[in-house]
Amino acid sequence: MISGYNAAAYPIMNLMNVMTKEIKMYGFVMTSILPKYRSAFYTEIPALLASNELVFKEELTKGLEGAGEAILAVQKGTNSGKSVVVVADQ
Repeated sequence: MISGYNAAAYPIMNLMNVMTKEIKMYGFVMTSILPKYRSAFYTEIPALLASNELVFKEELTKGLEGAGEAILAVQKGTNSGKSVVVVADQ
């Protein structure tokens, strides 16, 4: 889990309660829902991006020499939005 990258793993406590109370735990895996929502995603999201109804943040770092700092900013949580390392302009 991403939350455990900079800390010790957090153990599941009271696992017996999961069994005795018949609790169900589900993980979120994008690939399991992709077939259901793929066509709607590619219909709606590009239009929202083009009309600026959906906006995103990104931090651009130019050159591989800045890649280490970009990764560190992501791990520390000091970046704003998606971190992108541009290695070549075309």
